Amino acid sequence: MTEPIALPPSISKSKQGQTEFVTSDFGHVYVPSRVLYKGNTGLQEIEVYETDTFGRIMFLDGKIQVSYLDEERYHQYLVQGPLLACENPKSIYIIGGGDGGAIEEAAKHPGIERIVMAEIDQVVIDKSKEYLPEISRGAFDDKRLDLRCVDALKDLHEEKNRLRRDHCRSHRTAWPV
Repeated sequence: MTEPIALPPSISKSKQGQTEFVTSDFGHVYVPSRVLYKGNTGLQEIEVYETDTFGRIMFLDGKIQVSYLDEERYHQYLVQGPLLACENPKSIYIIGGGDGGAIEEAAKHPGIERIVMAEIDQVVIDKSKEYLPEISRGAFDDKRLDLRCVDALKDLHEEKNRLRRDHCRSHRTAWPV
């Protein structure tokens, strides 16, 4: 359950916030100091806020996807552990990850020869480059990157005999394949 809420002026300069409930009685309230972008991509709603606590935050369909000031831990845990657990990985397939943080983490490994990222929504990539460039740190320009705007599950099925995948990272889970 996610919904916009009105906040008292003493709490918010913008007088608006975003709630994200984790359970029926617990959730988080994000109070933007500035709304940087709101729009519909044709696939989902996207919002980018500036906040005092977390810096810039991206929401998709009202659910937080990434925040600038704590993204490194998130991307490091998802990418580094599984890559380090694989013996000499040569490629990585990233499902989602349009903010570019997983690409940036994978690019730290000089032995990785190919980074495939399948993000279904090009607008997420574009808005991340525009409003959250500190997350990808230029990784979208890495020569090893094979960026695809496709349905990842269909793409993986089509390539299962052609693409050697040593590691796969989804939005919430990482696993060797």
